[in-house]
Amino acid sequence: MKKATLLLSVLLLFSCSKNLLPSGTIKQENFTETIPFNFDNGLPIIDVSIQGKTYNFLLDTGAPTVIDPELASILKSKTVKKSVVEDSQGNDNKQEFILIDEIKIGKLHFNDIGAVVIDLKRSFEIKCLNIDGIIGSNQMSNAIWQIDYKNKNITITDNFNDFKEPEGAEKVHFIEMGYQKTPLVRIQVDSTKSKLITFDTGANGNISLPYSHFENTIKDYKQIKSYGNPSTGVYGTGKKDTITTIKADFSKLGTLQLKNQLLVFEETASAVVGNDFLKNYKTTINWKNKTIYLQQQDTVLKQKLETIGFGIRYINKKPTVAIITKDSNAEKMGLQLNDEIIEIDGINLSSLTEEEACSYTFKSLISNKKEITMTYLRNGQKKDIKILSQVLLE
Repeated sequence: MKKATLLLSVLLLFSCSKNLLPSGTIKQENFTETIPFNFDNGLPIIDVSIQGKTYNFLLDTGAPTVIDPELASILKSKTVKKSVVEDSQGNDNKQEFILIDEIKIGKLHFNDIGAVVIDLKRSFEIKCLNIDGIIGSNQMSNAIWQIDYKNKNITITDNFNDFKEPEGAEKVHFIEMGYQKTPLVRIQVDSTKSKLITFDTGANGNISLPYSHFENTIKDYKQIKSYGNPSTGVYGTGKKDTITTIKADFSKLGTLQLKNQLLVFEETASAVVGNDFLKNYKTTINWKNKTIYLQQQDTVLKQKLETIGFGIRYINKKPTVAIITKDSNAEKMGLQLNDEIIEIDGINLSSLTEEEACSYTFKSLISNKKEITMTYLRNGQKKDIKILSQVLLE
């Protein structure tokens, strides 16, 4: 992997009727509203106002609108129905669907929005985001949304009829996923087109594709394999998976042609286009004409896969080896899945607070390091090792 981060996709899949996820309405007309967003953890988080109080919500095209049970109890919203909800890792649960009278974003009043009540503290990584809910695609479909990653602001407008395509933008047409209205797109790698995958601002990864679909297409590429638990959804950690990374000669997303693009292929996690890719583009999503516009904002640096060879997940506040790259220096030094790390570069990790564990989850102690010294614990025995990073694809 380019860096040892975890995919935090909160994609939710539904088999439900229209009345469970109404898109609601917006009180204003002929509006253009610009608001800031926080991108410190690689996910767009905005302030919303409900009943006069401010809350943190994730802007997530891969999900419907979601509200945490604590906030739902404050609002005293009436349960519309219960239905089964599935997250990005294939874990499911029966959840309540409610109707929220009003969510205010900037000066805009979104009314009668269908939402799912989900405990956003159940998964440690998502709990660390400190969010109270999710603004999802069913709600977003009422307007045109432009996400400016460079300047960290979002512009919302209802200018559907007089909409002008952003100058110089590449176009990606999408299909809506049912009444959730999540944008589904296709990516072409060499001559092979993908099945529908999620255009997901709720994922902090790059481009992830199903390995089985592209296995024959990528067989002649140099493949870097990693294994472990690379991703998390709202109901917890995904299944153990093998992650394959290649540098594709040619790939295409809509009219956007990509050369020498790093691509990740997995079996069990959801296939997505995530923020680590989108952050290079000003992204405009128009639900009326079902088109996404991508304007490159900065020169994309030459892509290479340089890695220290493992990834970390914090389990009960203890840093634990969750991913290992095959034939990396980390593997050669004997590091194994589930080893408990107690020190990295002199930083004691043996008794972390929850706040510290959360901070290190998103601001990794090993990202972009050329070498690290560490102490880990296995079967009650400590071992000190030094690991050098490697460029595996360039």
